[in-house]
Amino acid sequence: MALPGLSAPVRHRPPSSRHRALARARGPVASLAPGRAPDRAPDRGPGPELVRELDRATARALEGARPASRTTQRRPARAAVAAAVRWWPLAAAAVLLAVVVDVVTAGPLVRLDVAVQAYAPLQRWPALEDAAWVMDDMGLRGLTVPLLVVVALLLRWRTGDWRPLLVVVVSELALNLVVGSTKLATGRGFPRDGDPALGQDGIIFPSGHAANTALCAALLVHFAGRWRGRRLRRRTQVAAVAGPTATMAAISLYLGTHWVTDLVVGALVGLLLARAALRWQEQIARVARRLTGWRLDAPGVRARTAPPARPAPAPR
Repeated sequence: MALPGLSAPVRHRPPSSRHRALARARGPVASLAPGRAPDRAPDRGPGPELVRELDRATARALEGARPASRTTQRRPARAAVAAAVRWWPLAAAAVLLAVVVDVVTAGPLVRLDVAVQAYAPLQRWPALEDAAWVMDDMGLRGLTVPLLVVVALLLRWRTGDWRPLLVVVVSELALNLVVGSTKLATGRGFPRDGDPALGQDGIIFPSGHAANTALCAALLVHFAGRWRGRRLRRRTQVAAVAGPTATMAAISLYLGTHWVTDLVVGALVGLLLARAALRWQEQIARVARRLTGWRLDAPGVRARTAPPARPAPAPR
């Protein structure tokens, strides 16, 4: 039907089902004319905000039917890896305690020590002995400590921070104290004697070579991240620490200088001491600052203290 004053009829677009649902959801509104009962508002269609909200709701509904992407599927695995990385010191401490108890009580791990040494790899492959002794010397503190000190001094030159050197000093002192006192207290027998019992004249439990290698590798990985300005990837960190430590353990087993449990306990001690020194490096620097009066996190700046106040001149 044509309206007066218009040459062509006006065609109204019928409301869609989605628009009618929105109009019903809004409910009745009061009429502007007094005395009339409330009626429904004219269906003029949803505004832009409601349209966008509907689009988002539809997208969320459709997303549940879509197959999960690779990134979504990897999230639980990444969360599990992050949790394992966060709690590995506690797990390592539990394994360390379990191995120590087994050695003290002569449990099944001690029988594993005897079985591995009975295989006698040195007699089976004697051609590797000279190279094995050379590589075994790389686990001595006479080589690992100077390497760590040089890297820490390079980091001080690059960043102006003395804390890496403090971490090296404190961790090495703690390693010598823990490993040395435990060796003297246990007195475990040498593998060449065939008796892994405690209370003898041996000083092999735990392995100092494994502890030095694990500590040195862990600190070097941390220092490499400091040098680059960001941490290394977890895979790189694990490979850089586990590779040298496992190699040193294999060499010791080949030469017959340690039992298996000696190497396991030594490696765990080195890792835990490195973790503790890095975790508490701020506290270590604070104690050193109190003892020396130097701000060790800045290049050669003495701790700022307020100068003594000068007495005011007496009135004349």
